[in-house]
Amino acid sequence: MTAAEISEVLELPRSTVSLWLKRIGLGKRSRLDPLEPPNRYEPRHAGELVDVTSTSKGKGFQGLIKRHKFSRGPESHGSMNVRQPGAIGATDAARVFKGVRMSGQMGNVRVTARAYKIVRVDPDRNLLLLKGGVPGAKGALVLVRQSTKPVKVAKGPAGKPNTRKV
Repeated sequence: MTAAEISEVLELPRSTVSLWLKRIGLGKRSRLDPLEPPNRYEPRHAGELVDVTSTSKGKGFQGLIKRHKFSRGPESHGSMNVRQPGAIGATDAARVFKGVRMSGQMGNVRVTARAYKIVRVDPDRNLLLLKGGVPGAKGALVLVRQSTKPVKVAKGPAGKPNTRKV
């Protein structure tokens, strides 16, 4: 089904549908109708862990210090090596190896923040409150899924599960 057909069925502008149309694998036994608009968030319980996926904020073309947290060179005694990368590989290779950290585009990539705890669910206002920073700019499309990260049980000094409140 194309975005034009979906926009016709959902009675939405074509530009909106093509922007927000996303295919998510639901499995063969799913009873969800792909043309039914999602009107409410499925209520989950507080304390559940979720993964949050979105496109991170783009920061443009950045240098080594901001992009890869390189340290700068000395600024005094006539040094000209203040914000330069230094050596980028062996001289006998006569090429630059793949994966060498250099200046370039920072941000604007798909990021998945894992194991965020749900603090509260407000189905009336269609809100989901999470503990932690959600990736992406304001108003960005965010995908919230059940977490795939295993839950670790905090252990005390004797190796037994810790029941203390921290």
